[in-house]
Amino acid sequence: RWPQQAAAISANLEALLADLDELDRGFAQQAGRLQDRQILYSHPVYQYFERRYELAGHSLHWEPDVMPTEEQWRQLAQFGGDELLFVWEAQPAAGLAQRLDALGIEQVVVDPAANVGDGDWLQRMRENLRGLSDL
Repeated sequence: RWPQQAAAISANLEALLADLDELDRGFAQQAGRLQDRQILYSHPVYQYFERRYELAGHSLHWEPDVMPTEEQWRQLAQFGGDELLFVWEAQPAAGLAQRLDALGIEQVVVDPAANVGDGDWLQRMRENLRGLSDL
């Protein structure tokens, strides 16, 4: 469509593919470290992530800015056990994060970045990878 831009488009494509490959390798490496963890996902939006990186878990429907009901806390208690990891799509409210911390539940934000608008999707994915790496 823009033959005068063919070289730039090709170079940009190569750079993008390299960035995506790097992210994929990084996520695969972190997933390998997390294979023995019991994972809870805050929402049922991580199916692609679970399949690609073989990180099966249980999807809940918790909002990061809403304190769960006592019934939801009781349901959470059923998962119990060591090595429980809660994956949020956004940073949880302080009180909610503190209550999970008190239960010994480790937390990480993995933003699906479905609606980045003018944001930088690659940057969000890199932040997700850093969060997993810090576990």
